[in-house]
Amino acid sequence: MAMAKGKSFMYGYTTPKPYSHSEIERSIQYDINVVEQWIYYLKEYQSDNFSLENKNILEIGPGSDLGTGLYLLSKDCLRYNAFDVNDLASQTPADLYKSLMHVIAANDPQKESYLRSQLDSYRNGQESRLNYYVGSISDLAEHIGKGALPVCKKLKFSIAF
Repeated sequence: MAMAKGKSFMYGYTTPKPYSHSEIERSIQYDINVVEQWIYYLKEYQSDNFSLENKNILEIGPGSDLGTGLYLLSKDCLRYNAFDVNDLASQTPADLYKSLMHVIAANDPQKESYLRSQLDSYRNGQESRLNYYVGSISDLAEHIGKGALPVCKKLKFSIAF
């Protein structure tokens, strides 16, 4: 614990992934595997015909990128909302998202323009199905009961459920 605290103090908080954004293929495969494992276990516990279609997803602590969110949107979830106390995803290189969209488009070419539009809307502070909120956990707990998280002025976008 002391070593982790020392590392965080010296280098700042870093992603829980043991590799950097520069390993794009590895990062993409990690994001896809995470979502596929979620789907597998949800089917195990709910039913074999479980679908993400039209579901609102909230991921707490998305880590270093929003690749899981883009992949979930490609699986037809209605909205992806991510919440973190550390703003790690703002440092993600555009090439990672571009490459992820190409991987997804290999199976469904029409998804690429949809995902690109959602990512662009998010980056431009417009309404999007891809949302990322950075704040304290007390902010999340306070606003979840109200059905929506507040507009985050620092990042100029909002999350709504």
